[in-house]
Amino acid sequence: MEPASTSGKIVLLLRKNGSMSISELASALDLSKMAILKHLSRMEYEGKAKRGIVKKKVGRPEFSFSLTENGIAEFQPPYEQMLDRMVKYLRDNGGRELVEGFLRERYNELREELYEKIRDKPIEQQVEILRNMREKSGYMAETRKLPGGGFEMTEYRCPIFTIAERFPVACSAETKMFSDLLGSPVEATHRQVQGNNACRFFIKAKLAETM
Repeated sequence: MEPASTSGKIVLLLRKNGSMSISELASALDLSKMAILKHLSRMEYEGKAKRGIVKKKVGRPEFSFSLTENGIAEFQPPYEQMLDRMVKYLRDNGGRELVEGFLRERYNELREELYEKIRDKPIEQQVEILRNMREKSGYMAETRKLPGGGFEMTEYRCPIFTIAERFPVACSAETKMFSDLLGSPVEATHRQVQGNNACRFFIKAKLAETM
């Protein structure tokens, strides 16, 4: 789904927040409630959104909307089904070491490729360069500087979800690549393969840049 469309923006907001009311969506997108409801009704009909009830302390209960599995599938590449079958075949036919070796080698290549672009730059610029690389690779990445120091990077799409689901080394090698590249500890606090709506990484600020 094209994120520039209203429906695409609704999908992205629901992906980020888990669930939202019509009022919240209307406010976030600066549209009328009727316009939002029109899009949500179509998404419900297509099986991409579902509604629930939010009880409020004051006033009537309000409908909230969240994505269904079909709605979340909008965030996965169109070749996901074929990739899923290929990865399952490799796993079940002795190809685990081959896949894990490929993943480690690929992350080493990415680290070397990015290192020349970020070396000698402040950590804030390094994190932004990393975010931009992930965005171009289809991860729908956002970053923010944390009040207590450090950064958080959030990714709402996982192009390698099928691989990571069957080969956990994809996630651990990825986090190690971030840490090695930035020269700072990086912790994966949320993972989509663990049922979270996004992958989140805490990037600790370098000591010299926090003093």
